[in-house]
Amino acid sequence: MVTRVRRCPGVALSGELSPRCRRSGMSGTFPMDHPVRVSARGQAHRVGRPPRVLVLPPTFRTRLYALLLALIAAGVLASFAGASQVTAAAPLDTEEQRALDLINAARAQQGLPELVVSPTLQDAAQWMAADLAQVGALNHTDSLGRDIRARFSAFGYPAPSVIRENIGVGYPDGQAAYQGWVDSPPHYANLLADDVRAAGLAWVSASSSGEYWYWVLTLGSEVDAATLPATLPQPTTNLGGSVPDEGIGVLVAQEPATPESVVTTLNSGGCAALSIWVTLDGVMLGYRRGAPAFVNAGFPPSISAGTPFIAVCA
Repeated sequence: MVTRVRRCPGVALSGELSPRCRRSGMSGTFPMDHPVRVSARGQAHRVGRPPRVLVLPPTFRTRLYALLLALIAAGVLASFAGASQVTAAAPLDTEEQRALDLINAARAQQGLPELVVSPTLQDAAQWMAADLAQVGALNHTDSLGRDIRARFSAFGYPAPSVIRENIGVGYPDGQAAYQGWVDSPPHYANLLADDVRAAGLAWVSASSSGEYWYWVLTLGSEVDAATLPATLPQPTTNLGGSVPDEGIGVLVAQEPATPESVVTTLNSGGCAALSIWVTLDGVMLGYRRGAPAFVNAGFPPSISAGTPFIAVCA
């Protein structure tokens, strides 16, 4: 069955929906570049693109099977995201920062103040993106039944305040996400709203192939006291092996490295890194780029020198 995403007016100043959206039972506008096929398991897939086939040498098969099991385990972890609070908001990655820069450039052209990254709104965006990816559908009401106001408040965002939210799926990078929202008048109105000053922005993949990215932009009128800088320097590290352009590669950490520095190095080498996987005490552990802290909680904070790892690239 092929289901196309319907359109209706987006989130109003208070974060509530227009009467037409409430009557139709929808929760906002969801711009997409592609129709969506919903599988029997409820996972959304874009239509019109042939599946990517990755051919690996036989020696990689055992590792690949272990990787697939670990990916399944990571999905199970996301389903237990009942706690709203994340320990700390992560800085924006390259594509999130690109989207925010484009938004702020458009706001500057209209004489509007730039949006700064709010720790609470960033936590809310990261959690919601992971939630949408787990559920496999677009809705401003999350899997716990919370609307935008309740969810923002659960992460500590002050009320009363003006709040807004944009969501979308299928955008492979920050430029595409920004353009998708620009092309949708209700979403574009949120980008250029003169009553918001703070933002959170996150994207999470619903599959190991990285083709089904869910994007969430959270907006609010209150700037948190401990607002994060919009851009933080991203460290790199030395890796052994050939960085793949796409698919799966096996590399080695040449020096002690954080997972963030490994992902940054992979990205700079031409791999749009989705996740990295290491084996610790016989257990394969995964670090998923852009995922909330609770998803990556089991991954070691540092990878020892000489440690082999699997990189999954879009």
